[in-house]
Amino acid sequence: MPIEILPETVPMSNLTERHLRQIAHHLGVPVTDFFDGEAAPLPPIRALPPETEAAALEMLGLWSLIRDPQDRERCLNMLRSCAARTDSPLRLLPPQF
Repeated sequence: MPIEILPETVPMSNLTERHLRQIAHHLGVPVTDFFDGEAAPLPPIRALPPETEAAALEMLGLWSLIRDPQDRERCLNMLRSCAARTDSPLRLLPPQF
C-alpha cells in the first residue's frame, strides 16, 4: 500500500521557500522560526524571474503596512498555511490584501 503524504509534509517549492525567507528577513527572525525542529534545512535559493521577485516584494510591502499586531500575525499564519499547500501563495491572497 502506498504511503500518503499529508499536506503538512509536502516539500515546498523554491518559490515558496523564497517567500518565507523574505518574510523572515523582513521580520528580523531566522527562517527556521517557520518550521518545527524536525524540518529539513532549506536548500539554496535558485534565481527567480524578475516579475516573481517583484510580486513577492510587493506582498511584503503591503504586509508591512498592517499596524495591528494581531492582524499581522493572522496574515503571517495565512501565508504559512498557503506556503504549505501550494507553489503559488501569492495567488491565494485576497484581492484587498
